[in-house]
Amino acid sequence: MWIQLLSARAFVRNRAWQLAASVLAVAIVGLLSVTAALVLGEVDRDIRRTAESIVLDVVVRDSADQQRLDEMRRSVLRRQDVHRARVMMPEEVWSQFQSEIGVQSEGLAEIAAMPQLLRIGLKAGFLNRGHVLELVSRLRTSFDDVVENVIVPQDAITDIERRRQDFTSAAWSLIGLLACVCLLTGLVTGRMMRPPGVAERAVVLGRTQLWLRGGRLVTMIAADALGALLCVGCVFMLAPWLHTSFAWIDPRHIPAASVTAVGASTCLVVLLHVVLSLWPQSRQRG
Repeated sequence: MWIQLLSARAFVRNRAWQLAASVLAVAIVGLLSVTAALVLGEVDRDIRRTAESIVLDVVVRDSADQQRLDEMRRSVLRRQDVHRARVMMPEEVWSQFQSEIGVQSEGLAEIAAMPQLLRIGLKAGFLNRGHVLELVSRLRTSFDDVVENVIVPQDAITDIERRRQDFTSAAWSLIGLLACVCLLTGLVTGRMMRPPGVAERAVVLGRTQLWLRGGRLVTMIAADALGALLCVGCVFMLAPWLHTSFAWIDPRHIPAASVTAVGASTCLVVLLHVVLSLWPQSRQRG
C-alpha cells in the first residue's frame, strides 16, 4: 500500500499538467454528452406529444343506443394503449368544426347536421398504422350496431412513423459518435498510466505487477470523477441561461439528463482506464 501511495504522489507531481488536461477532457466529453442527451430527449418528447395529440373519431350511428355507446367507451378506456376517450355531442362537434374553419354562424347548424363522436387518443408508443387498424377492426366487430365509421388521420400517423425512424437513426448515430469520443479520450489520457523507470522493469512473465499500477489507476479515476463533477457543476450553472436562450428545453429534465449523460460517459472512460491498467505492458507499447 505504501508503494502505491508513493507511486500516486509521484504521478501527480510529475504529470500535473497532463492530469489537469485529463480532467478538462472528461468535462468536455461530459458536456457534449449532456448536450446530446438534452436535444435527443426534447425531440423524443416532442414526437410523443405530437403522437398523443392525434385522435381517432368514431362516428356513432343515429340509431345507436346510449347504453351501448357508454359500454363501448368503457371498453375502450380499459385498453392499455388508450389514454383518453370521450363522447362529443353534435353541438360540441359543430362548435369545434366552426373554430377550425374560422366561421361563426348559428344558422348553419340547422343545415349541416353533425354526428355524435367518440374521440379516442392513443398513447404515443402505440400510435402506428398496424395497431390503429387492429383497434378499428375490433371496434367494428364488437360494436357494429354503434359504429358507423372511423375517421383515421392516415397522413398524420405516417408522419409520426417517419419522424420516429429518423429520430432512431440520428440517435444511434450520435450515441455511436459519442462512444467513440469517450473511448478515444480514455485511450489518450490512459497512456499516462504507463509506469516509467523501476515500474517498467518490474515485469513478471511479460506483465507489470498490478500493485505497482494501483496508485496511478486510483489517481486517474479520481481525475475522471473530478472532471465529471466539473461538468455537472457547469451544467447547473448554465441551466438558467439554457432555459432562457432555448425555451424548448424543459428545465425539469436538465438534472436527470445531465447526471445520466455525464455518468455514462465518465464510466466509459473509467472502464477504459481500468482495462489499460490491467493490459500487458508489452501490448501497451505496441
